[in-house]
Amino acid sequence: MVNMTWKILEALKVNPKRLALEWVSAGEGMRFAEIVTKFTFLIKELGPLGQDEGIDAETIKFKLRAAKQATEGEKMRWILGKQTELSKDGNRYGEVFTQHEIGRIFDMLALEEIANQEIILLLEQGNYSVKEISDKLNLPSSQVLCQVQVLRRKGFLELKEIRGSSPLYGLVSKEVYSGN
Repeated sequence: MVNMTWKILEALKVNPKRLALEWVSAGEGMRFAEIVTKFTFLIKELGPLGQDEGIDAETIKFKLRAAKQATEGEKMRWILGKQTELSKDGNRYGEVFTQHEIGRIFDMLALEEIANQEIILLLEQGNYSVKEISDKLNLPSSQVLCQVQVLRRKGFLELKEIRGSSPLYGLVSKEVYSGN
């Protein structure tokens, strides 16, 4: 779970040093105090969430909301639940995956699902063209176009209107898409 969270932080362009995992036994009180002190100093040095990364508060809230919705989705939960099985027993065809391969799959999936959620959250505010979505989310137009088409096929988005020569997309229903 911590590895997944680091990957999500990286996908959001949030400094992954903001999350730490250390194993400390009950008999290592001094070591625990040192770790907590060092981490506290690091967080103070980085400042409020988004400051070190150059991301404003509203954008970071938006990105974290999208990431939360993505992690609650079926795809992300599935790959997390299958990590051990895929690395030990393999898939139904007996193909065993290395941790590196599973990590790459998760990276691609996380980026895709977070982008889907960012598009959904943006379209809750109104209808937008692919270019407008791309500009507002700072994502490549080609990626946005692909994600919009996937979300349309799944029945979450629809073509709402044409402005000039630009199609505007919107949500079919605000309640329909839950990250699955």
